[in-house]
Amino acid sequence: MDSALYINVLGRLLVSGVHRDAFAQDPEGTLRELGADEPVTAAMRTIPPRRLEEQAVVLLRKRWVLVAPALPELCERLGEGKAWELFREEARGVWRTHDRDTRLFLASAMERLPSSFATEADWNRWQFLVEGGILRFHLIHAEGRWFPWLQVLSRNRNGCSEMRLGFGAEPQH
Repeated sequence: MDSALYINVLGRLLVSGVHRDAFAQDPEGTLRELGADEPVTAAMRTIPPRRLEEQAVVLLRKRWVLVAPALPELCERLGEGKAWELFREEARGVWRTHDRDTRLFLASAMERLPSSFATEADWNRWQFLVEGGILRFHLIHAEGRWFPWLQVLSRNRNGCSEMRLGFGAEPQH
């Protein structure tokens, strides 16, 4: 058996949820599509689709361990279980670098979560992480405040730093 071909086919199955789903439905057709020859196909037939999915989830968990610390506020608000499930659904189909995993997971979460989930400042910070750039300014008129404040976001190696500058004084009650 060609071990390089076997590793290639197994790797492609592990990193692609679409291929794992297809393998569970039609192992022979999927293996043919992935370029497996007869010896590799025979070896791959011994792997139950359930076991293949379990191993893929282990790899996803390892990716999640790198993504979660980059988005602590989001993970705290969602809770570890919900954040992991959102990531698992979003990242299941494709393998990518840690930075792309983080940005695309955040973009997906921003699309799927209600706007009431976070403050305008949170969404600005998360959007800045997704879109990139070095420096960004936002004028925010927060509910319950008489005067706006300026949100300054700057890129650093751990994500971004934030500074908020208030304008005017709040009235005394």
